[in-house]
Amino acid sequence: MNDHAIGGRMVALYLATVAVGFSPLYAVESTLSKADTLGRIPDTRYDLHGVAQEYIGAITANWLLKMPDSNPAILEMFANRDKQPHRDLLPWSGEFAGKYLTGAVQIHRLTHDPALKKYLAQFVTKLVQVQADDGYLGPFPQDNRLEGKGGTWDAWGHYHIMLGLLLWHEDTGDKQALQCAVKIGDLLCRKFLGTGKRIVDTGEADKNHAAVDSLCLLYEATKTPAYLELARQIADQEFQDNRAGDYLRVALAGKEYYQGPKPRWESLHSIQGLAELYRITGDEKYRKAFEAIWWSIVKLDRHNNGGFSSGEQAQGNPYHPGAIETCCTVAWIAMSVDMLRLSGNSIVADELELSTLNQVLGYQHRSGTWCTYNTPMEGVRIPSTTDIAFQIRPGSEQINCCSANAPRGFGMISDWALMTDGRGLVVNWYGPSTISAKLNGTTVAIEQQTEYPRDGRIVLTVSPEKALRFGLKLRIPHWSANSRVQVNGQAVAEVKAGAYLVLDREWKSGDRVQVDLDMSFHYWVGERESAGKTSIYRGPLLLVYEEEQNSESGSRYDPEWKSFGNILASKDIGAVFKTAFDGTSVTWKGFLFDDAGKARVTIDGKEIAVVDQYGPKRGEPFAWTGRDLQLGKHSLELTILEEKNPDSKDHWVNVESLGQPVSSGPVFDAANLAGRILPTEGAMSAMVMMEMITADGKKVRLRDYGTAGEGGIRHTSWLNVQNAPSTPFSPAHPLRSGRVEGKKP
Repeated sequence: MNDHAIGGRMVALYLATVAVGFSPLYAVESTLSKADTLGRIPDTRYDLHGVAQEYIGAITANWLLKMPDSNPAILEMFANRDKQPHRDLLPWSGEFAGKYLTGAVQIHRLTHDPALKKYLAQFVTKLVQVQADDGYLGPFPQDNRLEGKGGTWDAWGHYHIMLGLLLWHEDTGDKQALQCAVKIGDLLCRKFLGTGKRIVDTGEADKNHAAVDSLCLLYEATKTPAYLELARQIADQEFQDNRAGDYLRVALAGKEYYQGPKPRWESLHSIQGLAELYRITGDEKYRKAFEAIWWSIVKLDRHNNGGFSSGEQAQGNPYHPGAIETCCTVAWIAMSVDMLRLSGNSIVADELELSTLNQVLGYQHRSGTWCTYNTPMEGVRIPSTTDIAFQIRPGSEQINCCSANAPRGFGMISDWALMTDGRGLVVNWYGPSTISAKLNGTTVAIEQQTEYPRDGRIVLTVSPEKALRFGLKLRIPHWSANSRVQVNGQAVAEVKAGAYLVLDREWKSGDRVQVDLDMSFHYWVGERESAGKTSIYRGPLLLVYEEEQNSESGSRYDPEWKSFGNILASKDIGAVFKTAFDGTSVTWKGFLFDDAGKARVTIDGKEIAVVDQYGPKRGEPFAWTGRDLQLGKHSLELTILEEKNPDSKDHWVNVESLGQPVSSGPVFDAANLAGRILPTEGAMSAMVMMEMITADGKKVRLRDYGTAGEGGIRHTSWLNVQNAPSTPFSPAHPLRSGRVEGKKP
């Protein structure tokens, strides 16, 4: 066992006393620090089945074991960083190797795949070999090492590499990995600790300040004071610079996260550093700020599908139609794991399940070969290599910020599926599986026989190697209004939604626990952009309607228009976007930006309007509609003009959609809604496919959000539902979902 902890992740044996009838000492080797309520148990063995394992197996075989060889620039960019001519790099190119390694290590924790372990060992050896003598492990030339010239995110790239190396060292004891991370930490301290130059001075502080988290982890692994000193310098001083995020002061002042100066998704990794600083120092200000930001995001910026961000940042609006980026959700899950460790609140685990079973499955194609950049509440799922094709570079054609990061969403299941409170086991993951861990030197296996989340019945067989008394905590989701639990056929009283049910007893091999969760429909009634629409949930799964229609199929545009996630945009004067449509009206949707320009709208050769997309707040939804047209087919052109708002910084014009509004879809009645689950065998099968009866008696199908849209079919998660109950947000009901009163499960 390693001597030092990594983020509280490898501690010496944790001893706790259980005073319920008798008081043996339980020794749980875990990630539980003194500041944590729950922790991961190292070397937990997972044998997952069902849809989750289908995805994980495909990612391992078709991405993790192939990507670095198919995209050699992921390492070569470090080896030839000083070679002329310099590579055409993205500001964040240095992150790819670290993101890949981090996700792969966490996937390996779930599978213990020997081929993957061998492959990662070779990857780490190659990565360490391209580190410069001074510790630098970025892709930029000598005169731009951690300097920020050209807006480089260099400290950000080092953060991800440090994180991956530390996780690998934690699992394998690989000394070269730890030494490589130490050399990076030493370089950061030599350059930024007490030298008069700070990380914030290199620009892009909301990204580069993420190093605060890896510095804390490195301190916990080595106890080297300088790493903690630099971490505190960043959090206590640099965060407050007017070029940075001011996370501490904003949160402690009671403001929402989106109201801060840098509410980007990358900042969540900096905010994770606050949780680590609390674990190290016990200073309550760090914990209070971290938890306040987490709750702010749940309330105002976590969407109905469990995804975080709109247009890559918090907007204070869960209905905002901006892109829900894969990397943003991965960061949100990582932050939520920290929140679960600190708080021990089962509702945080509910959030992790929501994000994983909906958004994570949604962004990953089940072949394992591609992921999305944007996985929207309504729209079409597009491979990231197409959607953000501007990131493609020679030698790394398949790699972008999201494809490098996507596997981690699955890998982090290993952080929260089975945990310990220091005295017993905490079950957060429900699904067909066998998970085993050591408790007081005794291996305890928990087998789950279930079709969850297709069905609400979960039968757990608890099998310790020998009779052992401990507390088994079972997560009872907050959305399960009526839950029942039996132990060896005996009913358990007081099963409370939104809390852990504690079963403290002597467990013998073969003991059975049956959990029946309430899988009746529950509803989130929309507001703002989703006003008049409702999301339908069955258990943890968001249900969606798929339709073949795509209103943008007739669009053509000049090559100056480039894809940026869910929008096409150009700033070239005279660039033209054309579309054809059939009907009496047409709607152009996009977003307002502070660098947006104006476009002339022409319909059937006649100028209709000059439309300005400037807005002082970036990313606000925009819509323009032309009405009162003659019935029939029409042609429309947008032409970017030289004139612009005097306050605008540039001439950008963007198009999210342009054409007739998409069909509003079927209408349901919550008061009488019923459905039956259909078989889901075959390609593109759903976790749940349901045949539903609409308000006018027609049969339609709804399927789970996670597996929807894989064949390029448009889907929507905001539906027309009559008589759905409106439930306000509260910490006890963060999903805002409620059931029709008096309706039986």
